[in-house]
Amino acid sequence: MMMKQIFTQVIISASLLFSISAAAQDSLFISELCDPEDEYTGRFIELYNAGSEPVDFSTITFYLSRQSNGGTTWGDLQLAGTVAAGATFVIGGSAFEALNGFLPDQESGILIGNGDDAYALFLGGDHESGVLHDVFGVIDMDGTGEAWEYTDSRALRHESVLRPNTAWTAAEWEINLADVADCDPGSHLGSVPVDPPGDFSLSLLNDTVTLGMAVEVPLAVGELTAEDNIISYQFDIAFDTLVLAYTGFSLAGTLAEGGSVVINDEINGSLSVGYMNTNAIIGSGEILQLQFNALALDTTDLLISSAYLNSTPVLDLTQGTVIVTEVAPPTAAISYNDTINRFADTLLITATFSEAMSAVNPVLLSLDGAVSLADAEMNRLSEVLYTYAYQIPKASGEVTIRLSNGTDLWGNEVVPVPTIGLSFPILPFTPGDVDDDGVILAYDAALTLQYSVGIDPLPLADPLPWEPWRDSTANVDGTGGISAYDAGMILQYSAGLIADFSSEALKSAPVASVSVEV
Repeated sequence: MMMKQIFTQVIISASLLFSISAAAQDSLFISELCDPEDEYTGRFIELYNAGSEPVDFSTITFYLSRQSNGGTTWGDLQLAGTVAAGATFVIGGSAFEALNGFLPDQESGILIGNGDDAYALFLGGDHESGVLHDVFGVIDMDGTGEAWEYTDSRALRHESVLRPNTAWTAAEWEINLADVADCDPGSHLGSVPVDPPGDFSLSLLNDTVTLGMAVEVPLAVGELTAEDNIISYQFDIAFDTLVLAYTGFSLAGTLAEGGSVVINDEINGSLSVGYMNTNAIIGSGEILQLQFNALALDTTDLLISSAYLNSTPVLDLTQGTVIVTEVAPPTAAISYNDTINRFADTLLITATFSEAMSAVNPVLLSLDGAVSLADAEMNRLSEVLYTYAYQIPKASGEVTIRLSNGTDLWGNEVVPVPTIGLSFPILPFTPGDVDDDGVILAYDAALTLQYSVGIDPLPLADPLPWEPWRDSTANVDGTGGISAYDAGMILQYSAGLIADFSSEALKSAPVASVSVEV
């Protein structure tokens, strides 16, 4: 058996999916309908239990429902009593005993259908609340002239039918003109009880593989004994051809090794598997390995159906899941909304990832160098696009970016170092240098004063309102907005009266008399 990277491989142990009552109900169906030509009061409907366990209507809710003439008129009858294994259950009208010499199992006036009405069994409720279990005719269709019309006739289900059917199937029925004497309520064509499905289970095992790898999906069986004498199996498998391509099978190392297998893969996305051997399969474990190639990064279910061990249907079926993943970690390209970054600016940092990222694990951003920021959570805009709005502090120099924590859909953590946009600069912040020419002059004070009274001093370079960095440069006292006091402090600095704009320096500064004429 080939080795492969496996994140999860689970075999679900054998368990009986259906209880005894559930197995019994799956063998209950409509076996006969009669609308005698010579006596309309002789109408009846017969049910048959083809299983080996009784169906008790006190523990399993069934309704017999009639839809009239393909319209919206329904009649519902909740069934009462018990249908023994291999026995019939007859619903008849008030004249049934007089015509047939015995009482029906349940009497009802629901049998007013005139041969063109559909009848159905609903499980768990009536025609509105229950689940369709078996049907004679086509719901929402008037049966007049249809293949299932039984006016003045007897409709009898073939003895080869041992299961209900939720779709009208003409091949299951024989419909002939009949009188009361031609009908046979209470005896279903010599049909005999059949063995119920065994306590068998089949499980497709889950697997996670990397893209491009060969995939083996084992099929496992629950415990089989020598008394079971299982010498054959068959089943159908459905899968997504966009994710997997079937390549073959193997019996090597399985409980079924030495047998013969045929697989029909002519239908796209479907496999029909048949196996036989002269020796019985004994034990529990793998009985077949199906082989595929992984075509795409995705998750696909493998669905098993129509399964038999020998001639016994297997109802306990565990579907399998294959996850095709990758091991390459995701990378990110970083971009910025501005290349000139100063104190008080807001820099929008955008990370564009090489593949879809998991929403479960947030992407964290860290900054080093001129500033320090640890594990800030980025804002997720889409599977591949994240942003972070960073308020530039008072600093200058180069800032490097690192990413962490975020993973792709397969659990691979992001590469910390971006492929593009590894760093960004922060320009020095110089309080008082309002025009950003590197020196603080009386001109900077004049610009500040004009701004404080609403004049637009830099209409081309930075029209009102100023960018945050220039606003912070002019607001040297750091309180409130830009005022004439700030202009006065800048003027005193330009004249050498104060050495800086610290709080102590501002306190010791002489009061400047500043006036402006507008």
